[in-house]
Amino acid sequence: MATPRSATKRLELAQAAIEEATRKLAELNAQRNQCLLKDSNTEAIRLQIQIDALNQEIRAHRDKIELLKAEAEREVNEKRAREREVQIKAIESKIAERDKAMDDVAAAIKQLATAAERAINLGREIVGLWSWQPHDLPAALLTPPSIMTAISHETYRCSYHPRRYGGMDTDPLAGFMLPGSKCPRLEWMEIPERTRPMVDVVRDSSEFARQFMRTGKGSAAVEPVQQQAVAPSVPGNGPGEPVQRTEAEQRLSDLLVQMSKLAEDVTPAGDQAYAAVVSELAKVQAEVSAEQQVGGQHGG
Repeated sequence: MATPRSATKRLELAQAAIEEATRKLAELNAQRNQCLLKDSNTEAIRLQIQIDALNQEIRAHRDKIELLKAEAEREVNEKRAREREVQIKAIESKIAERDKAMDDVAAAIKQLATAAERAINLGREIVGLWSWQPHDLPAALLTPPSIMTAISHETYRCSYHPRRYGGMDTDPLAGFMLPGSKCPRLEWMEIPERTRPMVDVVRDSSEFARQFMRTGKGSAAVEPVQQQAVAPSVPGNGPGEPVQRTEAEQRLSDLLVQMSKLAEDVTPAGDQAYAAVVSELAKVQAEVSAEQQVGGQHGG
């Protein structure tokens, strides 16, 4: 069985038919006028009968066209409704995926909270079992603030999407990080990979605690482990030595400080200076990234 024509297609055919009938009507009227001029009344009457019939046909086509316009509009609305329903179902599928992702987030947060509470409680038990100096507790990761700080640094390291500045941002999540995340140092704000993984922080904190109990050597000269960097291989950075900043890293740190101060200056001059710092920041960031890649190759 042939598929019925749509109202839109039938409307096109009806409009073409009325155009053809109108053209033919003009021809018949011209022929009738010539017959009347030649006193061919019989032929003129015959033509008039055809003209009347054609006028009826044209009138029928016009009525049909009005009806088909309404039908075509109904079909368009129905098609639009079907397409809208398909689009809604596709979006609802994405919403269901988003809901599942948020369920995973909720479960992960609950698991994180439970694990953090257990770590804090175990820290308190450890503190009660040994004679610790107050300033040694953070280095051993035995206080709630030190544990929360380690967690905030880890969520920053894992979740922060760096900005590239200078119109180089291609990541739609640039600047995004999980709530409560904290960069250990201002100069690492756009270099999350410089933050040490928490597993390394915990390992070194535990090693310090073990050594402290056996040797009694405190942490007065020890930099808090959660603030130490994952340093590239730079000459002069031997085992146990503090991280040495390169010239580019120092310039990056200075620029970040300048940008932070200029952000509060809403004057035209301040805006101009801020834009200049952002432009320079992109260049220095590229230098730092290049140094890190070279360092990583040498270190590998």
